[in-house]
Amino acid sequence: MILDKQSVLKYIGEKKLRIEPLSTELLQNVGIDLRISERILRLKSEKKELDTYRATNLDQYYRAQTGRSFVIKAGENILASTIERIILPTDLVGFVHLKSTYARLGLLLSTGVVSPGFEGKLTFEMHGGSFPIRIHSNEAILCVFLAKLASNAKPYEGRYQGQSGPLMPRLIRKEGRENKSKQTRVKRVSARELGGTRTRESYKKYFSRLVSSTFAYLK
Repeated sequence: MILDKQSVLKYIGEKKLRIEPLSTELLQNVGIDLRISERILRLKSEKKELDTYRATNLDQYYRAQTGRSFVIKAGENILASTIERIILPTDLVGFVHLKSTYARLGLLLSTGVVSPGFEGKLTFEMHGGSFPIRIHSNEAILCVFLAKLASNAKPYEGRYQGQSGPLMPRLIRKEGRENKSKQTRVKRVSARELGGTRTRESYKKYFSRLVSSTFAYLK
């Protein structure tokens, strides 16, 4: 169920949902507008290969810029951040979209999901269109739609929790992945746990648990 304005205000009034700073002008009938901050990261054109398993310093691939406005060049990629800091309860999930006016200018947004329990400002990637476009900080260029889950989810504990501005990717080095893999043990499900003889139904339960454990590790 997508929350309307009154439902959002109820969550805010009950202090389950926090948006800081909060302006009622940003609350739409459906969805909440979000403003772009003064700082962006431009992705450089770099010939040197970046290895996602071994990269330790990404500064050479990005250039920071701060100002009241900035130009997104044709075909350029940038990372930007919202002014608003969001704290979601564990029974809500957010879907971020570029507002129609800016999409009609040719800008593209890598849409994302705001996980239940997330806290922080949102980092988002935009891709330039066919011609240069000047964007001004404080413009409400995004909209986040909040949906209620059937039940409370496990709070987000990812590497971007608490981010306070446009953030470069936090890559996990290969050594870290290997160590984590060694420390991770997939729980073995015995025949007794499945109720004795392994029927087709018991195997379905076993593989369901195995897949769940695997995805928990991949997160």
